[in-house]
Amino acid sequence: MNIQRRKYLEDENSLTAFHEAGHAAMFWFFQQQFYLKGISMAPTEDHWGCVMQSSITPPFTLSHLAILNPQRALRVAMMEAMHCLSGPYAESRFGLDDGSSEDLFWLESLYEELGLDDSLREMAERNFGTDLATAARIGFELYEDESKVFRFIRKCSEWTVLSFSFGRMDSVVKELAKVLIDLRASEKEILDGPSTWACMEDAWDSRKKPLQDPSWRRRFSILKGESWYR
Repeated sequence: MNIQRRKYLEDENSLTAFHEAGHAAMFWFFQQQFYLKGISMAPTEDHWGCVMQSSITPPFTLSHLAILNPQRALRVAMMEAMHCLSGPYAESRFGLDDGSSEDLFWLESLYEELGLDDSLREMAERNFGTDLATAARIGFELYEDESKVFRFIRKCSEWTVLSFSFGRMDSVVKELAKVLIDLRASEKEILDGPSTWACMEDAWDSRKKPLQDPSWRRRFSILKGESWYR
């Protein structure tokens, strides 16, 4: 293997590790241990790696909930979208440079990568499975108006940035990413759910969980009655 090829694979492995660690860290942030099944660093045709999870909110649940309780549907949708956006944000924030600013240039980069020659809805449908497209489809379960979905994604992105600045979330992502970087070189390539959770718990090193903080408790207090929270 030539030097350039080796460097490319090492960089890609690092970026993938931070991306997947970012997704997993959001499970820690919301204390959703039951839904986190593990992390695979085995590359496929579609992904370099993936967080294995069970469904938190089944498809079309939000659109139904939005009719019955719009405020609760919005909060659940924001939580779901933050799950989507936490991966690309962690990759951008830590990645190879380790220290990007807290503006939303990373979000604009995602839009540029997917392209907006068509409507936002068409972009979301055309790029099925990507993080930004999934966040957009969540927004469209709440709103028909594209401008409202754009605002929804931006607000969720702002909250994602804030969540990664809280407590020791940086350490949670970095320590988990270190484990994942080594994992791809092993024969296993999969970190199970309990091991993933234990790594994040050790990195947190604090008794106070994110949603126990008054500012985040106010933001997500309406979610405490949801089954995923218990």
